[in-house]
Amino acid sequence: MAQVCEQFSDQKVLKMLNKLGYDDRLYSTKSRVFVVTFHATEDIRVRIADAVKTDLNEKAANLMMDNYLKNYGAEKAREDNNIVIFRKYHDSAYASSYAAVNKTNHDVEVNLDMTSSTSCVYTPTSGKTTEVIPANSLRYLGA
Repeated sequence: MAQVCEQFSDQKVLKMLNKLGYDDRLYSTKSRVFVVTFHATEDIRVRIADAVKTDLNEKAANLMMDNYLKNYGAEKAREDNNIVIFRKYHDSAYASSYAAVNKTNHDVEVNLDMTSSTSCVYTPTSGKTTEVIPANSLRYLGA
């Protein structure tokens, strides 16, 4: 890693780290843990960009919950004729992620309040979220 960083000025390295979600003291401000491996027979170019202003995190969370639901099923937290709210428990983090599936042909508003849990860190940070779930679709609600 040091050899890679030596190719760039300190300012350029700090800018790249900032785009990855770290401040000047290397504290995580918005980063997500990830590993990327590239395998190519030709030279490739990688660009590091700020994804916070995109919907990438939302799309990834929706895909994660959809994949989990399809492959493993999910523990139902609540179900009625219109909506299924389910959770995925993450053993390694002692955490639960919540998502909702809209079973209707119209948008449905869902309110999730996780604040009755104690000693928790929430996303969103308030522990409460309101999402409009489009017809016949799944949306990540929080953790």
